[in-house]
This record gives sequence, C-alpha cells and structure tokens, in this order.
Amino acid sequence: METFLSTGIKLCNNNVNDRGMRQKRYDSVEKMLDLLDICKRIGPKFPLDAMFLDPHDRMPNHNC
Repeated sequence: METFLSTGIKLCNNNVNDRGMRQKRYDSVEKMLDLLDICKRIGPKFPLDAMFLDPHDRMPNHNC
C-alpha cells in the first residue's frame, strides 16, 4: 500500500510539472508569434513587381 501511495504522489507531482512545462511552451509560442508580427511590420516590404512578368524583359531570339 505504501508503494501505491508513493507512486500516486509521484504521478501527481509529474502532472503539476507537466502543466508548468506546457505553460512554458505556450509562452514560447506566443513570443515567437509576437516576433513574427514585429518582423512583418518593420521588415522590408516584398516588391510587388517581382510577382509579375515584365513584357519588356524578353529572352533574345537566337536563330542559330
């Protein structure tokens, strides 16, 4: 019976520790999302012209 109780106490302590670790992971994810938001706001903007083809940029026609 004593072994059963000590095992139960260890399991309860592990659950408390797991909740703390889970909270740390949540906090870490929130920090990463905040950093991504900041980078999106202050980082260089992607040039929209890079998404479209320019009709004047053509490959030279090589008739060899």
